[in-house]
Amino acid sequence: MCYAKGWHELRKEDTGLLWEHIVLNELHAHLQTHAIHYWRDKQGHEIDFVLRNKSTHKLTVIECKFSTLQANSSQSMITNIGKNIEAFRQYYPHGENFIVASDVEIPFERSYEDITLSFINTKDLIKKLSQI
Repeated sequence: MCYAKGWHELRKEDTGLLWEHIVLNELHAHLQTHAIHYWRDKQGHEIDFVLRNKSTHKLTVIECKFSTLQANSSQSMITNIGKNIEAFRQYYPHGENFIVASDVEIPFERSYEDITLSFINTKDLIKKLSQI
């Protein structure tokens, strides 16, 4: 299969950015909103997408990871994601924290400090966000 401009393979370093765009497209298509934001502080902590619940004003965090390596639930990945969400939650303490990945078949949760991280696929993410 030829992807673009003669590419025959996706480079591993491109999958993360491409996955973020796929998730963003799904959010725009299904939620019909352009109120999707990102967040980054001066220390370099960042959040891929932030959505605000209109009725509760709580902020929902969405981090995109192409693969979760579910078999061992990669503690280093949880720590990296957790640090970014922890920095965000110091300013905005209320809301859900989703990690959307292509290899999550059944949603599951992990903890970082006192933060709950909900690992989910795009289909289940859209369902959850439609209920919020």
